[in-house]
Amino acid sequence: YSIYSEVDSGRVIIEKKEDNNESSRFVLEVKERPTFTEEEYNYFKNAVGTIKKFKDGIPVYVQFYGSATDKTIKPSEESMKNFKDGAADIEKATNANLSFRYTEPPAGAPVLKAYLEVPHPELSIIFPTYITGNLAGAAEVTKLTPDGYIKEAKIAVATKVPTWPYPFRRKELNFTILHELINVSGAPIDQDGPNDPLDSILNDEAGGVYREPPQKYSPLDLKVFEILYLPGVEPRMGPRAVKDKVIRVIPSN
Repeated sequence: YSIYSEVDSGRVIIEKKEDNNESSRFVLEVKERPTFTEEEYNYFKNAVGTIKKFKDGIPVYVQFYGSATDKTIKPSEESMKNFKDGAADIEKATNANLSFRYTEPPAGAPVLKAYLEVPHPELSIIFPTYITGNLAGAAEVTKLTPDGYIKEAKIAVATKVPTWPYPFRRKELNFTILHELINVSGAPIDQDGPNDPLDSILNDEAGGVYREPPQKYSPLDLKVFEILYLPGVEPRMGPRAVKDKVIRVIPSN
């Protein structure tokens, strides 16, 4: 028998022809790796470290609280909307591989507790092992599944920071909510060096100079989410393994 192959519109077509002229055809779909620029990959690499993420395709159930001591107190509608708007941008960027729900979680579902607009002293209650004196907010993964995916996590954002020399306005509050959300979702390393982009939610300080904080995720922030929540990107992988096995990296323009 003889074997012939050809490539057609992203498919490999293999034909096996017997000596009696009977033939069999097999079609294999060929999927290219998603492509990202060096700039996008490097930002992802610097932000994530070793991979830690929620499991792809399984909704994360968010529970909102406005106090660490009284669970009946809820955050303001504006803060919850700010969170949900950022979460919607994440869902779009990840093709719904990371999505959020705001109803009672079913048994076994991943849960994110979001303490928004809590009095600053309560940060030390929510994060008893953290030094919270100078923090506007914080994030922590509290439980993993046996295969390393995030099972339970929490974020908290205070109403003000007593030690800061400038006011903690609504803009700072909105920024901090989105900042803690991207940290807890798998990008915990802030990108606040002097050469890092000023429109990034990951840029906590822009080299130590106070600025007007961004109010939504930047294109680079969303690329971090997009790469992190690709199928094939798994807990405990390093960024180099993601580059070698899951994505294709091309030079930036």
